[in-house]
Amino acid sequence: MALRSLLALAAACILSACAITSTAERGPDGMPVQYIDGMSAAVAYQQAAEFCPQGYKLLGEPRQTTPLDYVMTVECRADSRAPRS
Repeated sequence: MALRSLLALAAACILSACAITSTAERGPDGMPVQYIDGMSAAVAYQQAAEFCPQGYKLLGEPRQTTPLDYVMTVECRADSRAPRS
């Protein structure tokens, strides 16, 4: 049963082109740094725009790490983090 649930979750994630976002350290401006791992550049940039509606600063170089894995690190501009529900 657990394997079936895991496979269903993975399929839903793939079909919805989801991105994984995690908060890491603080960036140069003292704001939390967001690590975004998406299935494509479009998904990663869309996730960054949703998470930082007032804009963000790229930290480092975004890059394609595998055919289905695009990673980037951003720092939201001050007072721009969207509330997480």
